[in-house]
Amino acid sequence: MFATLAKVIPLDLTATISPVLFGLVIYLLSKKDRSKASALAVLLGALLVGTGITIAGFYIGNIPATTPKHALITSVVDLVLGVLFIIYGFKKLLVSKPAKTEHKNRGGSLLKWFFAGVLISIANDSFFLIFASAKEVGASGFGSWGKLIFLIINVFFFTLPVTLPIFIVTIIPKLADRILAKINRFLANYGDFIIFVLFMVFGIYFAVKGLSFLIK
Repeated sequence: MFATLAKVIPLDLTATISPVLFGLVIYLLSKKDRSKASALAVLLGALLVGTGITIAGFYIGNIPATTPKHALITSVVDLVLGVLFIIYGFKKLLVSKPAKTEHKNRGGSLLKWFFAGVLISIANDSFFLIFASAKEVGASGFGSWGKLIFLIINVFFFTLPVTLPIFIVTIIPKLADRILAKINRFLANYGDFIIFVLFMVFGIYFAVKGLSFLIK
């Protein structure tokens, strides 16, 4: 149980580091017209992706562990995840960021922001983190309710870069700009390096875990 928690919790926490999604929501909340509605549309898109990838990861991890086929599938998935984590980690560290530009489109339908939430969430690094976390939950010895709770927590952390700004703006609107600006500045300055370090750790762990079966 504790071994599973030690793997799941760091994956979920790392999934909250999403400067692009966080910055988009801050921009939307700064608009005068339909700001919260646009942010909620992004949230709905992120929620859809987070729920889908969580279910997929849980299904892979929950395949009965009684056959060699299961061991082969999970080992291959672990190896692929490990390689992807390492690649994305180096990509975050080595690939230079494009010049920061202002959002020129001040309008747009809610449907547009919904699809923006979907596309950014799919392209987001957290996509693999949540899948890996859900897979570990599916393979764990937790009961049905325990697994359900952790899957909900997975989706919660995946959507936190969207829900946190909405929550802060709603609860403490007078301090929201100052708080969100500090968080956004921290993510912009240190987010890529933090992701690199954590992705290297996760990548090595999953790669070794997958190879340990395949090279037997």
